[in-house]
Amino acid sequence: MDDLQQFIAEVWSLFALATTFTGIRMFARFRSVGWKQFTSDDYLACSAILFYSFQVMIAYKGGTLYRSRSTTGTLAEQQEWLEPNSPPLLIRAQGSKYHLASWPLYATTLWLLKASVLVLYMRLTTGLAGAYRIRIIVGFTILATSWAAVILTTLLACQPFQGYFNTTDMKVSNVCSPAVSKPIVWTCYSMNVSTDIFLIALPIPMLWKTSIKLWKKIGLCVLFSGGAIVVVFATVRCVLLTTNPAYGAPLSGTWGVREGFVAIITSNFPMAFTLVRGMLGPAFNSLQTTTPSAQTPSTQLDTLKASGRNGRSARSAVMSDRIFTESEEKIVNGRDTPPNEEVNSQA
Repeated sequence: MDDLQQFIAEVWSLFALATTFTGIRMFARFRSVGWKQFTSDDYLACSAILFYSFQVMIAYKGGTLYRSRSTTGTLAEQQEWLEPNSPPLLIRAQGSKYHLASWPLYATTLWLLKASVLVLYMRLTTGLAGAYRIRIIVGFTILATSWAAVILTTLLACQPFQGYFNTTDMKVSNVCSPAVSKPIVWTCYSMNVSTDIFLIALPIPMLWKTSIKLWKKIGLCVLFSGGAIVVVFATVRCVLLTTNPAYGAPLSGTWGVREGFVAIITSNFPMAFTLVRGMLGPAFNSLQTTTPSAQTPSTQLDTLKASGRNGRSARSAVMSDRIFTESEEKIVNGRDTPPNEEVNSQA
């Protein structure tokens, strides 16, 4: 399999897997609450896969153009001298258009997934007032401003804007080469990584204050820390683009698709976890029954309280001590039941 065929197989395989996993997440939510009870995080996840499909399409067209032309020696980078508006320069301009379109699609895909995770956190903490809810609201502001920073940098880094599509000069400055433009690459990387770290750190204090077992706390922290994998992929992509700009065109598109795929899997995994757990139910049940528990249903609830500005206790947000059993669906899939009703229903 040559480089072109391998590239095509990879991008469309990743797209198929990402779409399938999003479908699993939506099916898990449907089984839990039904279509009518879908919330904003579900629609944001669906919107993300839509933008990802456009990103994959652009990456496919740009990657196919580059790899097919590189084998025939007709790329501008492979020539010692070219006439203005010659075919290789026109091909480079076309490739620049693909890359310029891919950055906003890439950013929008990732930021929609981040927003979906934030909405999930908001659902998990329904009834919880105070500093934690304020952090979530601040998180939405951070997402909006960081996304705007990436888009504006992409559009304004090269001046005049037509410099992105230069068909008269052999050499183009790094700033006006959208595939490897340092202002674009570093702005996107810094905004992406900083927001991912924020999302990873956000739920950990709340989870750690619960009275559930340590291994369950660790499991939940891992469940909501998938963004760390995205940070690794973003770092690898940034390093490759800045240290090997000569091959930036194929690297940018390919690694953008890979990073988007990882982001889709990690952000949807908490929602799809209940369905996976149901399929592996016997294994989970055998693991949980190895340690007998004397708790009664009414004592399996752990209540967190947050203090409001006036120092009075806010409404309680219920976290179950049976996170990885049947109560998990109520928490992860957003079945927000008031604490009193939950306790009465189990009595």
